[in-house]
Amino acid sequence: MTASNLPIVATKSLVLLASVDHIAPPIWRRIAVPQSIRLDHLHLVLQIAFDWDDSHLWQFSVGTADYVCEIDDDFGPPRGRSSQLARKSTLMNALGTKKKINYWYDFGDDWHVTLKVERRVESDSSIPHCEAGERAGPPDDCGGLPGYFHLCEALADKNHESHQDMIEWIGDFDPSSFAVDVVNQELKEVFAPRPKREAKAKKLQ
Repeated sequence: MTASNLPIVATKSLVLLASVDHIAPPIWRRIAVPQSIRLDHLHLVLQIAFDWDDSHLWQFSVGTADYVCEIDDDFGPPRGRSSQLARKSTLMNALGTKKKINYWYDFGDDWHVTLKVERRVESDSSIPHCEAGERAGPPDDCGGLPGYFHLCEALADKNHESHQDMIEWIGDFDPSSFAVDVVNQELKEVFAPRPKREAKAKKLQ
């Protein structure tokens, strides 16, 4: 997962509350991102925040506009909707005057995340930052909502018929855990500007 050549230069950030839909207790993250962040980079922020592995298709939606990871030349957008590449759009431009943007990850498992703008803040950093959150993100390829609920049920009950199978598949996954420091360290590794020396050395290779 990389975010090279990040064109993030901003003094204003948006604080977003990102919540996975239809799950209780809620799985959520409060993240601060530059308002000029590209949507494909916001996708990376969410992948890191929910500990997903960026192995599936995804898109953002605001109103009737969809911002996609790739354009399907064989099928246009549904009637009444528009479609454009996420990497050519910024969060600020996509939102306009709206306060909510929807994120859809993995068109098979169907993870839907609602992002609500809580506030605008002044920031001297272009690195996205996670302020808080609760509970681990649903594991990739667990079977969507039904599979996730089954997984949590099986892990919590040692007498469940699928308990051992789930442990062998997922390891020490704890649905109640969340480590904000781990998220912020990875965000820093992905989004921090590279030193000029490193860039210069690469040119010489």
